[in-house]
Amino acid sequence: MSDPSLPSNTTSATITGSEADIVIANNGDAGSHDCIFCKIAKKEAPANIIYEDENVMAFLGHTLVIPKYHYRNLASTPPLAMSHLGSVLPRIARAVCEAVDAPDFNVMQNNGIRAGQVVFHLHFHIMPRHPTDAKKFQGFKRLKRERINGEEAGSLEERIKARL
Repeated sequence: MSDPSLPSNTTSATITGSEADIVIANNGDAGSHDCIFCKIAKKEAPANIIYEDENVMAFLGHTLVIPKYHYRNLASTPPLAMSHLGSVLPRIARAVCEAVDAPDFNVMQNNGIRAGQVVFHLHFHIMPRHPTDAKKFQGFKRLKRERINGEEAGSLEERIKARL
């Protein structure tokens, strides 16, 4: 099985997921470089992991959802890899919002340095929104992340996992 939208120099690996066999293109780069998200996906760096399957991982900071294989951004990610990521993103967002009693949320994804991408591994931010937040969306620059300590992160991790 191959994805005709992939560049000719792309190698592929079939990963069996819970819903389907998904072809993942690694572009010769399955995380052997110095990418912090690849290290987290391989469990070589610590993280409060709230969701994991064969292809996707979600962890706290604010919640970040990543493919386990390294793709630089949305434009370089094969359609089938995006399909799997997109199939679990709503479930993770619901669980996060239930765990923090937030009725709404933003999903944000940056592509490239001018768009604000800092870690060059595809990732989606899930940002819960509360009634005390601005009534009208003011743009992502006005959304603030609250840092939590390790104990609070562990507690939040367990609350989210219980809802998945």
